[in-house]
Amino acid sequence: MIRIVLAVAICGLTESCCSHSRLSSLNEAHESLVEALGDQRLTLSERREARSMLYEGRGKGLIPILINHLEDGRTFDPEAIADGAPADGSKTHVETVKMICEDLLYYIVLGTVERYQFKVSDWREWWERHQVLPIDEIWEISRKENGCPPKNPRK
Repeated sequence: MIRIVLAVAICGLTESCCSHSRLSSLNEAHESLVEALGDQRLTLSERREARSMLYEGRGKGLIPILINHLEDGRTFDPEAIADGAPADGSKTHVETVKMICEDLLYYIVLGTVERYQFKVSDWREWWERHQVLPIDEIWEISRKENGCPPKNPRK
C-alpha cells in the first residue's frame, strides 16, 4: 500500500497544476499516508517512510488533512527517543499520530522544523483565516508575527 501511495505522492502534482480529479487523488494519497502513520500492521520503518513522504509533499493542501488528525491518538512509535535524551536511549516516550501531524503543520506554515515561539492554539480557526493565502504569504505572516528570521521560498 505504501508503494502505491508513494507513486501518487511523488508524481510531482501540486495544487496549482492539478485538475480537480488529480487534486482529489493527491488528497487521497495524503490521507492514506496520514492513516499509515498509525497503522500497526505496518512496520515502524514503513510508518517512518510514510512520515518522510508527508514531509517531502508538505503542500498547503495537506494542512486540512493534518488538522483533521490532531486528535488521532494512535501510536506512531512506541519507543521514540526524547529530544535531549542520553545516547543510551533511556528516555523514551510514545510518539502519536497527533504529534507527527502537529509537527508537520508547524513545518508547513513556517517552512522550517524550528518552531521558535510560534504556537497555534486552534488550528481550525487559524486555517479559516489563512487558507485563501498563497503558501509564501503564509510563511511570511507566520514568521513575522512570531519573531522568526526571514525565510527564502522553497524551490
